[in-house]
Amino acid sequence: VNSFRDKYQAEKSVERLKSHGYSAFMVAKLIEGSGLWYRVRVGRFVSREEAEKYAQLLRNSEKLQPFITGADN
Repeated sequence: VNSFRDKYQAEKSVERLKSHGYSAFMVAKLIEGSGLWYRVRVGRFVSREEAEKYAQLLRNSEKLQPFITGADN
Protein backbone atom coordinates (compact mmCIF):
# COMPACT_ATOMS: atom_id res chain seq x y z
CA VAL A 1 0.00 0.00 0.00
CA ASN A 2 2.77 2.39 0.99
CA SER A 3 6.42 2.60 1.93
CA PHE A 4 7.96 5.08 4.35
CA ARG A 5 11.42 5.89 5.64
CA ASP A 6 9.82 7.18 8.83
CA LYS A 7 8.56 4.38 11.10
CA TYR A 8 6.07 6.70 12.80
CA GLN A 9 4.42 7.54 9.46
CA ALA A 10 4.16 3.85 8.61
CA GLU A 11 2.60 3.08 11.99
CA LYS A 12 0.05 5.86 11.51
CA SER A 13 -0.84 4.49 8.09
CA VAL A 14 -1.33 1.01 9.54
CA GLU A 15 -3.51 2.40 12.34
CA ARG A 16 -5.68 4.34 9.87
CA LEU A 17 -6.18 1.32 7.62
CA LYS A 18 -6.98 -0.93 10.57
CA SER A 19 -9.53 1.61 11.82
CA HIS A 20 -11.23 1.29 8.41
CA GLY A 21 -11.39 -2.50 8.75
CA TYR A 22 -8.36 -3.56 6.68
CA SER A 23 -5.87 -6.21 7.81
CA ALA A 24 -2.90 -3.84 7.61
CA PHE A 25 0.57 -4.52 8.94
CA MET A 26 4.09 -3.13 8.66
CA VAL A 27 7.28 -4.83 7.47
CA ALA A 28 10.77 -3.30 7.80
CA LYS A 29 12.98 -3.88 4.76
CA LEU A 30 16.63 -2.91 4.34
CA ILE A 31 17.17 -1.76 0.75
CA GLU A 32 20.76 -1.77 -0.44
CA GLY A 33 21.87 1.77 -1.26
CA SER A 34 18.67 3.26 0.14
CA GLY A 35 18.53 2.25 3.80
CA LEU A 36 15.68 1.00 5.96
CA TRP A 37 12.12 1.36 4.68
CA TYR A 38 8.87 0.54 6.47
CA ARG A 39 6.37 -1.06 4.14
CA VAL A 40 2.66 -0.95 4.87
CA ARG A 41 0.86 -4.00 3.58
CA VAL A 42 -2.73 -5.19 3.53
CA GLY A 43 -3.84 -8.81 3.42
CA ARG A 44 -2.46 -12.05 2.12
CA PHE A 45 -4.00 -13.38 -1.06
CA VAL A 46 -4.26 -16.78 -2.70
CA SER A 47 -4.00 -15.43 -6.24
CA ARG A 48 -2.85 -12.34 -8.08
CA GLU A 49 -6.40 -11.86 -9.34
CA GLU A 50 -7.69 -11.70 -5.76
CA ALA A 51 -4.95 -9.18 -4.87
CA GLU A 52 -5.81 -7.03 -7.90
CA LYS A 53 -9.47 -6.89 -6.90
CA TYR A 54 -8.51 -5.82 -3.39
CA ALA A 55 -6.09 -3.22 -4.76
CA GLN A 56 -8.94 -1.74 -6.80
CA LEU A 57 -11.06 -1.55 -3.64
CA LEU A 58 -8.26 0.37 -1.90
CA ARG A 59 -7.94 2.74 -4.86
CA ASN A 60 -11.66 3.48 -4.83
CA SER A 61 -12.38 3.61 -1.10
CA GLU A 62 -9.10 4.89 0.36
CA LYS A 63 -7.74 6.88 -2.61
CA LEU A 64 -4.45 4.95 -2.40
CA GLN A 65 -2.21 3.72 -5.20
CA PRO A 66 -1.36 0.21 -3.96
CA PHE A 67 0.99 -2.12 -5.78
CA ILE A 68 1.13 -5.89 -5.65
CA THR A 69 4.29 -7.68 -4.53
CA GLY A 70 5.30 -11.16 -3.59
CA ALA A 71 5.62 -12.11 0.08
CA ASP A 72 9.41 -11.84 -0.01
CA ASN A 73 9.49 -8.24 -1.32
